[in-house]
Amino acid sequence: ASNTNNVDFTSNAASTAALDGITNAASDDNIASNTNNVDFTSNAASTAAIDGITINDGAPHNDSNTNNEDLTSNAASTATIDGITNNGGATNTASATTTAFPTNIFPLRTYYLDIASIFAAFSLPLSNAKNILDLCAAPGGKTLVISSLMDNDAKLTSNERSFERKLRLEKVVQEHIPPSIKNRITVTCSDGALWCKTKSNCFDRILLDVPCSSERHVLHDEKYLAQWSPSRIKNLAVEQWALLSSAYRMLQPDGIMVYSTCALAPKENDDVVERLFKKFDDCKNLFLEDEPYRGLKNDFSKLNFFCANVKFPTPEKTRFGYQILPDKNNGAGPIYFSIIQKNKNL
Repeated sequence: ASNTNNVDFTSNAASTAALDGITNAASDDNIASNTNNVDFTSNAASTAAIDGITINDGAPHNDSNTNNEDLTSNAASTATIDGITNNGGATNTASATTTAFPTNIFPLRTYYLDIASIFAAFSLPLSNAKNILDLCAAPGGKTLVISSLMDNDAKLTSNERSFERKLRLEKVVQEHIPPSIKNRITVTCSDGALWCKTKSNCFDRILLDVPCSSERHVLHDEKYLAQWSPSRIKNLAVEQWALLSSAYRMLQPDGIMVYSTCALAPKENDDVVERLFKKFDDCKNLFLEDEPYRGLKNDFSKLNFFCANVKFPTPEKTRFGYQILPDKNNGAGPIYFSIIQKNKNL
C-alpha cells in the first residue's frame, strides 16, 4: 500500500499482542510502503503496552486503506511532546518485554486510523471519568482510542445515527477490542441531536466528532470532491451546531467535551464553537498549554505505550481550538478539535 500517516491497532507477522490479558498472534507477512505511521502495535520484534496490556509485533505492515493510521513503533529519529520522548523513523528497531498469554484466544484485527485523529481523541481527559459518550462514533476509530485509555471502571456509550454505519461500528468493537473492555461499551443507534430532549447533565466526558465536509477524503476520492460545495458547508454547520448544543446539554457540570472535525472551513470549526460560547455562559475553553488543562490531561506516556516511537503531529492554535494540517505534519490530518469544559460554579 501507499498509505501515509497510518495507525495500526493490532499485531502482525507471527507476533504477539496482549490486550487486557488477551494476546494476539498473526502470521501474515504484511508489506507496505507506509510512511509516518502510527501502529497500535509495535514493529520489528518490538513491544508496546496499553494500560498494562502488552502488544508485540515483528513484521512490516501492508494495507490498501486510505486515511489510515498505524499505531506502531518506529525508531531512528526522536520527537518530544510535553516532556515525553518518542522516536520516529523508517526502520523499526524498538524492543521491550512481552507478556505471555495464549495466542489463539480472541484474536484482534488490525485497525488503521490517522495519527491526527488519535491526537484529537487523546486530547479528551479521561482520568476519573466514569460515564463517557462518543456521540458520532462510526466507523469506530476514536472509540478504540477512548476505550484503550479510559479507567478500568469507566463505561463508554458509542452512538451512531446511521444504522448501516452503526453496524460497522459494532463490527469494529467486536473485532478490535478485547472482551474485558468490550463489556463496558454500549453501542446505540439514534440521532445525537435529539438526545438532549431526554437526557441532561449525565456524561462527565463527551467526544463529538461531527459529520463534516471531510477534506481528508476530498484529497483522495473524486466522489467526495464532487460532493463538496460552499452550500454543503453551510448545511453541515447547521447540523454540527445541533449536535454540539445537544452534547453540551448532556455534559455534567465540570465535565469536559472535545468537538472535532476533519474539515478545513472555519464555518465548521471555530464558528460553531463560538456559537456555543455565545449561547451558554457556563462554558469555557481549555487549551493544551494552559495550566487548568495540564492538570487534567491524559498521561502522554500512556499514549506512548500503544503509539510508541512515532512522531506526533504539531497542532496549530486557532481562536477556540487547534488544527492539524497535512502540509506541516507529513500528511496527517486535517483535523480540528476544541476542548470545552462546563463550569460547575456558574
